[in-house]
Parts: sequence; structure tokens; C-alpha cells
Amino acid sequence: MRVFGSRARGDATWESDLDVCVALATATPDIRRRIDELAWEIGFVAGLVIAPLVVTRDELDRAPLSISPLMTRIAAEGVRV
Repeated sequence: MRVFGSRARGDATWESDLDVCVALATATPDIRRRIDELAWEIGFVAGLVIAPLVVTRDELDRAPLSISPLMTRIAAEGVRV
């Protein structure tokens, strides 16, 4: 799991969301939906929007996702949590 975006870079404002990349061995639609629900619930309590990006290890190992600008940025600036 990595935090990326403005909060990882340290230039977030009060209205910035919290971008989180969650890498799993497998991610069924039910798992993805549950992660979205938990992100909303936790974010609601904390007063911020949590934006999860759920990817599988297989997706990370293959193009096009593995070479996308987004994944390159997450690898470069992401903070492991």
C-alpha cells in the first residue's frame, strides 16, 4: 500500500484527497467494492476523501498498467504505509 499524490509530496491543501494505491494478489469486484466502502467510511470519520486505487500484482507486472504514467509516478513518489 502506498500513499501518493499531493499528500505524499507534502503540498496538499485542506481540500486535497488522500490517494492510496492498494496492491493485492487478487481483487474480485466484491473486494474492490469493500475497499471503496471502507475508504469512504474512514474518510468520513476523518473528514477527508480517501481515493483508493486497487490493483493486482498481475496488473502491476504487465503492460499497459505497469508502464503507465500513473504507476510510474506512484513508484517514484509513493510512500509505503
